[in-house]
Amino acid sequence: MNLGLALATQGTRVSGADSLRLLTEAVAAYQAALEIFTRDSFPQDWARTQMNLGLALATQGTRTSGADSLRLLTEAVAAYQAALEIFTRDSFPQDWARTQMNLGLALATQGTRTSGADSLRLLTEAIAAYQETLEIFQREAFPIYWDLARSNMVEVRFLLGDWQFVKQDVTFLLQDSFISNDSKVALYILLILALMGESEKDDIPAILEQLRTLIVSLPFEFVMVWRFETIKQFLQSEPQFASSKDWAVSLIQAVEQQDRGAILKTLDSVIIQFTELQKL
Repeated sequence: MNLGLALATQGTRVSGADSLRLLTEAVAAYQAALEIFTRDSFPQDWARTQMNLGLALATQGTRTSGADSLRLLTEAVAAYQAALEIFTRDSFPQDWARTQMNLGLALATQGTRTSGADSLRLLTEAIAAYQETLEIFQREAFPIYWDLARSNMVEVRFLLGDWQFVKQDVTFLLQDSFISNDSKVALYILLILALMGESEKDDIPAILEQLRTLIVSLPFEFVMVWRFETIKQFLQSEPQFASSKDWAVSLIQAVEQQDRGAILKTLDSVIIQFTELQKL
């Protein structure tokens, strides 16, 4: 179990072939642990190992593509669902809620890598998992988890093309003191992209300035934790963003810079680019 945790942590801190190798080794370690931590003999250890196995598989699935990605994400979902056989809401409410959160993340990633009815089903199931999470991780008692679940739900709504919901919910959440700066930056990005999706570009310059004001107020060493890979993939495939996806990706890349100064420098360039685009 601990070997798997160490390997999985290593795997998330590198990229490319090294990352996939380390994550594969982590999966093998968790599977070895499950030879002793069986459901009947050690139910809690079994469930915790299934949770960690799901995390490693989901990370692998996110970092691969095509059929391998879908296979790994499907295995991650199965591992989380196995954990929920022991981590029930009544017996282990916090473990149940954490597992629901991770299940939502895996389902959402699956949903963006499929199409048609399957995509809609998976994204809808992701929202349901986040709603389950919020039954335990409520705002005042668990502000960090509440923040993650609420923000992730907005992202899934964006992926479903529910622009109106995104605009309303982001406007509400940005006023909430329990929302982290990391999530606020991500919510601003989602709001701007939702406005683009609805072709309401006249409102974007003001939102960009609000985002810039937030960035200015952050510590110099601020670095985004939020990952935008799913959003970037969505932008590449959706017709609404055919003419603006390059600028949208540039906006995301601006907030992914290594510190506040680099973010502001890149963001200012992106703001100028948008002004020039509006003139065309």
